[in-house]
Amino acid sequence: MQITKVDITTVSVPFIEPVAWRYGEAHGVSSAIVRIQTNDGIEGIGEAPGEPTIGILVATLREFAETLVGQDPRNVRRLVGLFSQAGSEHFPYVTNTAIAALEMALLDICGKSLGCPVYDLLGGRTNESVEFYWHVNPRHDNPQDAAEKARAGAAQGFRTMYLKGSSDIRRDLSLLAAVRDAVGDDFGLRIDPNEGWDAVAARRHIDQLRDLDLEFVEQPFAKDNLRLARRFGSEANLTIAANQSAWRVSDVARVLACDAADVIVTGIHQTGGILRLVSASELCRIAEVPLVRHSLCDLGIGTAAAMQVLATVPLSGLAHQTHLTLLEDDLLDDPWVFHAGQLAVRRQDGLGVNIRDDAIERYSHHYKKFGEFRGYAPALGQRIVRS
Repeated sequence: MQITKVDITTVSVPFIEPVAWRYGEAHGVSSAIVRIQTNDGIEGIGEAPGEPTIGILVATLREFAETLVGQDPRNVRRLVGLFSQAGSEHFPYVTNTAIAALEMALLDICGKSLGCPVYDLLGGRTNESVEFYWHVNPRHDNPQDAAEKARAGAAQGFRTMYLKGSSDIRRDLSLLAAVRDAVGDDFGLRIDPNEGWDAVAARRHIDQLRDLDLEFVEQPFAKDNLRLARRFGSEANLTIAANQSAWRVSDVARVLACDAADVIVTGIHQTGGILRLVSASELCRIAEVPLVRHSLCDLGIGTAAAMQVLATVPLSGLAHQTHLTLLEDDLLDDPWVFHAGQLAVRRQDGLGVNIRDDAIERYSHHYKKFGEFRGYAPALGQRIVRS
C-alpha cells in the first residue's frame, strides 16, 4: 500500500455564540482537514485547529505532506519520525498540532485496512462511553447568565461545569459562585484561568476558593512556574491541574517528577498525536495522577481520534474537555450526540467517522469569504458569522 495524495482543506466553523476567555472573544475555529489517499482506494482523515494561526499550521502540514507521497501509510511511527528529523522537535507547539492531524489520518487508514477500530491497535477497548463537561459561557461576565447556562447544561445531563477564567479573580469568583448556587453541591465545578491569575491576589481569596468546593483549578499561573503552582495548591488545599505546563509528553514527565500538579490536562494536538497521548496517559497511570483530555477546539474528527485513546485508558471519573457543544457543526455525516453528558465509543473501522463533503464545501467557502477565526486575537474586527 502506498500514499498517492494528501489533500489539505481549510474550513472556518462558527461558534453558536462568541466564547470569552482570557485573550478576548473567539467567534469560531479555523481548522485544516487532512485527507490521505492510497493506491488501494482507502482514505484516511485527520484534523487540526489553526493555532496560533491557520496559515502557520497549513504551511507546516504542506511541508510534512510532501514526505508522505509514495510511503506506506502503515509505517506510522517511522513517518512521524521523519517529521521529527525535519526539525519539528525544535518547534513543538506548532508542529505537534500538524503531526497529530497527519498521524490520525494514517491510523485511520491502518484501522480501515485491517477492518478494526483504531482503539484495537492500541490494545483494545475498556470503556463503552466517556464523560465530558459542560462549558459555561456567560455573556459579558454576567453571573445571572452564567447561572442560566449552567442550568441548561445540567438539564441535558452534564454533571461537570467548566468556566474560563481571567486575570481578574474577583470576576472569576462571582461567576463560580453563581454557577455553584445554580446547580448545587452535587456537580463538579472547575475553572481555567489560562495562566491569568496573580498569585498575591489569589492568596487573598483562598477562603472563597475553598468554599466553592472546586473540582480543580486548571493552570492558574504561568506555565513555567511549577514551584508556584505546587506551593499555592498546598497552601490553599486546592486541586491544581496542569495544561500549558504539560502539553508535550516530556512536559508531562517533568510536571509529574516535580509533583507540580494533581491532574494533567493534555490532548492529541498538544502531545503530537494519538500514540504520544497514549504515552502521556501511561506516565499518568504510573504516577497515579488523573489525565483529562484537552480539546484544542476539536471538530468531529479530532473528537473521534481522542475517543480512540479514551476508549482504552483507565477513566478517573473526571469529565473530559469538548468544544462540540459550542460549535455550529462537527462536519460528520453521523454527528456526535451527547447522552447524559457522555459520548458512546464507536465500533466502526478506523476512527469510526466520515466527513460530509457538503460540510467541507460549506465551511471552506466560509473561510474563503470571511477569513480566519483567530483564537488568540482580541475581538477587534471579528464578528460572529453564520453560514
